[in-house]
Amino acid sequence: MTIKRASSLGFCYGVRLAHQKVLDALKKYQRVNTLGPLIHNEREVDRLSQLGVTIINSLDEVNAPVVVLRTHGVRRDTLERARKLGIEVIDATCPHVAKAQSIAHKFYNEGYRVVILGEIEHPEVQSILSYAPDATVVNENLEKFSFDKRVVERVGLLSQTTQPIEKLKLIASRMVELSQELVVANTVCFATRKRQEAAKELAGEVEAMIVIGGKASSNTKKLFLALSSYNIDVYQVEGVADLPESVSRYKRIGITAGASTPEWIIEEVESRLKSL
Repeated sequence: MTIKRASSLGFCYGVRLAHQKVLDALKKYQRVNTLGPLIHNEREVDRLSQLGVTIINSLDEVNAPVVVLRTHGVRRDTLERARKLGIEVIDATCPHVAKAQSIAHKFYNEGYRVVILGEIEHPEVQSILSYAPDATVVNENLEKFSFDKRVVERVGLLSQTTQPIEKLKLIASRMVELSQELVVANTVCFATRKRQEAAKELAGEVEAMIVIGGKASSNTKKLFLALSSYNIDVYQVEGVADLPESVSRYKRIGITAGASTPEWIIEEVESRLKSL
């Protein structure tokens, strides 16, 4: 069996930066709180908890000398409250998410009707919404799209960072028909696009693809969906335990991983496949 890795996979810059901030805080304080899971990878979050990282769901639950704000970002009011706690606050928001927050706020202040392509329940989208309170969130299927019957004079369009660029183009083409002035900010993370393109390229060389990442990871799901149109078998796994027995029948397998998947999990899966 031949195992090939995608040319781009695993931790992205923003996740690697946030992860290092937590490790540095652990060295300094031994105990660290994160407001929500740092990343959407349960196995790595569990590993960090064994080192002294405790997840809290509210600032009322702070029980450590430092609190880290998750990579997906937090609501603006939550950030402001955290800074008044009297303890060290480490903002580990991904720089790309922070940029999307800033653009949404700029659109809002300039009087644009803000439209966000994304999953409304996702914490990143919730954080962006707090910077443009009247924004409309639309998904890739254009559900809840509210502009069909009237023209909106000024629209500012942006995207959740993990959305496929093709979806942003689709929404933009629709908004051109419905607005008199449309401004589009491409807030799709380059790392997300790079991983999807690398996975697609590798898919043409193998019989099956293994997508490694947490079940709650949006970018991992998008990687899986990006490969669904290829005439190969695609499996999404969190780790070795999820690998189906059937993978042993392939001669060439490709591996990719979401931006919140650490190297140790990728190596674990790769090693297991090589042993088959």
